[in-house]
Amino acid sequence: MEKLAERRALYAQGLNDTEIAKRQGVTPSAILYWRRRQGLPRVADGYGTPGPMRRLLYNMGWWDSAVARLQGSSIKTAKDWRKRYAPDLRPSGRTGQGRKEIESWQLRVVKAIGFSLPRDIAADAAAALMLAVIEGEVAIDEIERSARAFRSAALTEYASAFGPRSLDVELPNSQGLRLIDTLVDASSSDWLKEMGATVH
Repeated sequence: MEKLAERRALYAQGLNDTEIAKRQGVTPSAILYWRRRQGLPRVADGYGTPGPMRRLLYNMGWWDSAVARLQGSSIKTAKDWRKRYAPDLRPSGRTGQGRKEIESWQLRVVKAIGFSLPRDIAADAAAALMLAVIEGEVAIDEIERSARAFRSAALTEYASAFGPRSLDVELPNSQGLRLIDTLVDASSSDWLKEMGATVH
């Protein structure tokens, strides 16, 4: 529980998924799943809200004009962002294929995750992998090699949410009632019958 309290505190301080993951020694996808279960919105990273996608487009070699056109901003805005937040990235002259190019790597993500998992778990794994690509944690040419780890993380997260629980865990809003206290004891039912009580 301490780790979850720390996670909530780090989120309240404005840290994004990647920063929280580094502090807690877990993967960013673990934080993503936790944040979704809590209904918490994504914290914008240091590049501003459009930053991760811009970085991805520049990594793909897009020109400032192509990035600006896709994101609905001015060429000056895209160029200023690149110079300020990504001076190491140099456009290679590609004009970009717009949404078709992005959809092609999204399709690669879905295919790499595959269809062997239940649909909701596969969707979580694909979303986490797409986010990792957008945020630059997974290179586009590493999508297929990274998919297995994201499938496993999603499956583990699902299993831990619905897997075994301790009988000593206190039930929410129960004033100290534990899960074990809710189990039926057949011997007490027999005793009540012998004593003349009506058991339903």
